[in-house]
Amino acid sequence: MDTTRLSIAIALVVVLACGGDPAPTGPTTVTFDGTTCAIDGSLTLEAGLVQIELHNTSDNRAEAILGRLDPGFTHGQLADDVAAGSYDRYGLEDVPPGLAESYPLGFAPSPEPTPGGFVATTGDWAVICLDIIDNRAIIAEELISVP
Repeated sequence: MDTTRLSIAIALVVVLACGGDPAPTGPTTVTFDGTTCAIDGSLTLEAGLVQIELHNTSDNRAEAILGRLDPGFTHGQLADDVAAGSYDRYGLEDVPPGLAESYPLGFAPSPEPTPGGFVATTGDWAVICLDIIDNRAIIAEELISVP
């Protein structure tokens, strides 16, 4: 068997062993420039493994906190809390208040986006960008919806 056919056979075995298509959904990009946090691309994603791109054009290391809103907690409430500085201190280990679950993804300054991902469950997801050096959080105006 030539190497091309062998590669295809191995890929097929991997896909079948994983129980289906391993490809994550998307594309979605979180961009942080030091003063704004924005989501570009698809704002409606399928539940499951979601691949996103993280683009940090600021001068400092940052963390994108992708968090599913608690039932009854609104994006506006979260934005008010972020603006008041309530989320400036949260790091990789904490689930911030108002979020049912969160995935913090660190990303260094880079001219090109870097890959990241999280397991999306049904609900509305907010993105908070945290400047790790200046301890300052900024929330994206957009929400990601996972029906």
